[in-house]
Amino acid sequence: MQSPSANNSSNMEFDSDARRTAPRSDQLVSATLQRGFERMIIQSSAGLVIGGLAGLVLMRGGGGSSAARKGVAGLGAGLGLGSAWTRTSMDLEEMLGSAESK
Repeated sequence: MQSPSANNSSNMEFDSDARRTAPRSDQLVSATLQRGFERMIIQSSAGLVIGGLAGLVLMRGGGGSSAARKGVAGLGAGLGLGSAWTRTSMDLEEMLGSAESK
């Protein structure tokens, strides 16, 4: 028969293994937000580049002003940023919704 202290130590080992394998909710939220910020930087940069190129192509010639080109580039950056935030928000809602149902 095992002593109570031996049984207790095996439970502690199991508990510590469970903690290592299952991340806490604050870690999950932090990781999701980190991925979201990375996504925001990448997509807003891509939107800025694509918008800048579109501004050059669409606003070329004598009639296109520099402000219009900047506006189109800013629109592209805003679309990229909004798209990334929407995806991050959906990821957070999905994660928190599944955590509440447990």
